Amino acid sequence: MPGIRSTACALAALAVHLCNAKDWEGPAYDHLYQFEMPIAPIKQPLSTFQFPNGPDIDYYEIEIKPFETQLHPGLGKTRQVGYDGMIES
Repeated sequence: MPGIRSTACALAALAVHLCNAKDWEGPAYDHLYQFEMPIAPIKQPLSTFQFPNGPDIDYYEIEIKPFETQLHPGLGKTRQVGYDGMIES
């Protein structure tokens, strides 16, 4: 069973290797502040529960849906997951 020191050395060697490997990096993103950030519409409650001795409680239902969107102008669409598919473009 390897000791703590040999495990730490192996992890350090792996970290150095990963830092030097550049094939996993994506292209530089040069479009900061050029596109509007999508803002979700305000969700309306499906119903409101009223209690005689407490505050009203709004009830919402939210679906988690997959969608594809263009995140980087130079690449294809990216698969993502969002609430009610709100960021589909």
